[in-house]
Amino acid sequence: MGENYLTYLKYRGDLLIEEAPFNDIDNLILSELSYFDFSEIVREDDTSISLKDACQLMVKNQSYKQNIGLFAKPFSLLNTIADTKRYGTMKLSNFINRYDEKKMQFAAVKIQMSDHMNYISFRGTDDTLTGWKEDFSISFEIVPSQKAAADYLNQVIDKNKDNIIGGHSKGGHLAVYDV
Repeated sequence: MGENYLTYLKYRGDLLIEEAPFNDIDNLILSELSYFDFSEIVREDDTSISLKDACQLMVKNQSYKQNIGLFAKPFSLLNTIADTKRYGTMKLSNFINRYDEKKMQFAAVKIQMSDHMNYISFRGTDDTLTGWKEDFSISFEIVPSQKAAADYLNQVIDKNKDNIIGGHSKGGHLAVYDV
């Protein structure tokens, strides 16, 4: 009782993905990373930065506060993730954060978990009116973030590696959306 993924990080953060297979809690943690605004730290291309270094830069420079209101994640989560052997050595790249007040709210990041495995994380609905409108519209029409997710995957997927695609809320829907 009272256990959460921070407990998991504390007790299992010492094992690399190669030592303990990817699991549901890893999926939760990595899907949460797309909620942070890494715009000034992680480039939109294949240039990568370790998760540890990216997290330390986020915490050091408080100007990188997330612009996602109610769904903002605490910087303490970044410190906890960065200090683990399991996640700290993972590499972030291809961060994209698109917002158009009339059309779309979309963000994604590619996480290299190991030499042979990637995780693509899609952000779910934020607290913008556009995000919620898109979230509602997804039930009866194709929305711009679905097309953006398909385009993103076509650009970043590495066919020579295992790729896990995930996300929370609308991000989970984007992960399973098929053109």
